[in-house]
Amino acid sequence: MFNTRLLFFVLLILKSIYSFSQDVPVKFQGDVSDERGALPSAQVQISRGGRVESTILTDVMGKYNFALPLGGDFLVTVTKDGYVTKKFTVSTTGVPPEKATIKFPIIQASLSLFKKMEGVDYSALNEPLNKYKYNPLLDNFEYDAGYLEQMITKLGTIKEAEQEVIKKEREKEITYQTTIKKGDKAFELKDWETALASYQEAQRLKPKEVYPGTQIINVKKLIDLDAAKKASEDAAAKTKAELDAKRAAELAAAKAKADAELAAKLKAEADASKSKADADALAKKNAADEAAKKAAELAAEKAKIAGDAAAKKAAEDAAIKEKADKEKADKLAKEKAEADAKAKIQAEIDAKKQAEAAEAKAKADKEAAEKLNSEKARAEAAALAKKAADEAAAKRAAELAAEKAIADKAAAEKLAKDKEAAEARAKKAIEMEAMEKKRAEEENKKLQEQESKYRAILAKGDDAFSKGDMLTAKSAFTEAASTRPGDSYPKNRLQEVGFVLKYDETIKVADDLFTAKRYKEAKKKYEESLTYKGGDAYAKGRLLDTEKLLNGDGNQQTDERVKQLLAKYGPGVTEETISSSNVVIIQRVVVKDNMAWVFQKKIFNWGGSAHFRDGAPITESTFEAETRP
Repeated sequence: MFNTRLLFFVLLILKSIYSFSQDVPVKFQGDVSDERGALPSAQVQISRGGRVESTILTDVMGKYNFALPLGGDFLVTVTKDGYVTKKFTVSTTGVPPEKATIKFPIIQASLSLFKKMEGVDYSALNEPLNKYKYNPLLDNFEYDAGYLEQMITKLGTIKEAEQEVIKKEREKEITYQTTIKKGDKAFELKDWETALASYQEAQRLKPKEVYPGTQIINVKKLIDLDAAKKASEDAAAKTKAELDAKRAAELAAAKAKADAELAAKLKAEADASKSKADADALAKKNAADEAAKKAAELAAEKAKIAGDAAAKKAAEDAAIKEKADKEKADKLAKEKAEADAKAKIQAEIDAKKQAEAAEAKAKADKEAAEKLNSEKARAEAAALAKKAADEAAAKRAAELAAEKAIADKAAAEKLAKDKEAAEARAKKAIEMEAMEKKRAEEENKKLQEQESKYRAILAKGDDAFSKGDMLTAKSAFTEAASTRPGDSYPKNRLQEVGFVLKYDETIKVADDLFTAKRYKEAKKKYEESLTYKGGDAYAKGRLLDTEKLLNGDGNQQTDERVKQLLAKYGPGVTEETISSSNVVIIQRVVVKDNMAWVFQKKIFNWGGSAHFRDGAPITESTFEAETRP
């Protein structure tokens, strides 16, 4: 039973293959374009079941055409570098057998591709844009309008996303240009930090642009140059300040030393004055004491001379006067000594004050000198720095000017070369396009001529086949098959011609046997003829006539046949498979109510089939209905 089912399945496949080979293909044509016009060399790929069956390219006018056989589900994918891929499906299944040989109108399927944009989700186009299938009501291939409407809505969403990206790109461009202008202005003003930040922002907005990167390098060089120049200026100013401070310190030290020497001299002079005053007071005291002594001695002599009383009185008076004079002299000496001491102290105080004043003046003079020297140093340092900066700026300006001149010259030369190359490329492209167009036109003309010639040969074969002129048909289809070996149509038609010729030959032999009343041999030939032309009415009729003649004695033979079947087969349906080189017979013996019938389904190797009940032709539906368990 397993072998029977497997064989039946294989035979069904063979039948479908044969039927497919007889079908007239469904033709498609159209063009592929973008917003500017036709897209030549766009790839149109046809696949079935995940396997690519063929790939064609659009011509210079963006046109394409292809044909699909019946009985399959196909995916057509249209691609081109830089563009969004689009797809559509075609189902050529569901065409009734009687319609399979009818030529359907050519289906027009044109597509417009659009360029990919970064940041846009095109995943919706992973699904087919359209779906074509057979419409039995219109007896033609139509697209699914409802599905197309859904995909158009999705296309609208994609277009909105593209517009949003375009809007953002425009805003980005405006921001970029504003940032570049800000950077250029800061560059002119030598505001390097602002210029650097602006160029870095512009580079972030457009990483592929060369200008911001070049300016970033230039700004960093200038920043480094300024830093080096400032470091040099600071070092020079520091060196000068140190020299000025050293000079000021030396001057202050010299002045302080002079002031100290002056103060010491003044103090020495004060000390000398005090010593002289003390000496003068002592001399005066000694002189007074000597004078008093002499006066006392004189008074004593006078008293001695004048009398005792008078002398005594005079002596007393002299003693009193001497005492008074002494006290007065002591007082004067004491006052003078005190005055001299005070003068000495005051001199010391004045000397100290003078020394302090001299020291304060020396300090003030030092600070003033240091301040003066610092300001002068800063002024001189600033002047030197300005001079160095101006010289460096002039030098850098000259270098930049030279670099710019070189760059401008190189850019001009490059622009001229690029322009020349672009003109040459454009000229070559025009020439190539013209050549390609001419080649394509010639190729298309050649292909059209070949196609016309090929179609004429096929038409000749089809016409001869329809008129029964199998020899002419065979010659035409043989020529067509050799002209285009990859086309299965002429090969299939040759097979049909072979079957018809074999049929004609077999029918002729069968008819001759029938005429000679050799019915058993005639029956075999009529059955063989049906293997070449299944369902042929003439062969079926002659086969029926032959079987009637063979069963002419009939009832007795029929009763005997039924008895044999009842003895061999039990009640119900018994299925058997009988194989030969040209035909496989699925035989079902039906036993019911003491009656037996033999049903046969003959499947021929070319894919056709025929059904019989006890040798008489019946339909497939009758066969299936009457042999159902």
